[in-house]
Amino acid sequence: MKRFKLILSLTIIFLFFFLFSFLVEYRKNLSLKKKVKENREKLEEIEKMKKEVKEIEQRKKEQILKLKVIEERIPQDAQTTINLIEEVTKIATQLGIKKIEFSSRKETPDSLEPTSLFLYDERIEPLFIYITLEAEFPTFVVFLKKLAKIKRIVSLEGIEIKREKNILPLQKIQLKLVTYVFSSK
Repeated sequence: MKRFKLILSLTIIFLFFFLFSFLVEYRKNLSLKKKVKENREKLEEIEKMKKEVKEIEQRKKEQILKLKVIEERIPQDAQTTINLIEEVTKIATQLGIKKIEFSSRKETPDSLEPTSLFLYDERIEPLFIYITLEAEFPTFVVFLKKLAKIKRIVSLEGIEIKREKNILPLQKIQLKLVTYVFSSK
């Protein structure tokens, strides 16, 4: 009987010890599961943010490309007007136009026609370029077509064609172009 009591006591002590250690480990396990869940949520949040950052970077790249296109078409300063004049001169040279002259000026809104006034806003300034050239009419038509294909925004505001006997078969052509630059205001 003593032996039975001893075995029973040891069994009960072992069960208590086992139960106690089980509860301690179970509590640790629950704590770890909670941490894992929190870390998983943080990881999901980080992944979501990472995806958003990639999307933002992609949009930024797209905006930068759009800005470059806009800057090509409407440059920041009038200095790039020289580039436009060089490009027009190159087109004229390719077509064999030997005599071409340029002059440019900024016009105030007072001097602009009322119909074109609404096209200009405060951030964009029109810059007028006057071109005088001598060319045969078919060559001039090709010149205009090539002028229409350049990247820079250019509008043709006026054309004046004169036939002068001393330069026949060429015509004296005057063009009034308007291009745009971002205002420095």
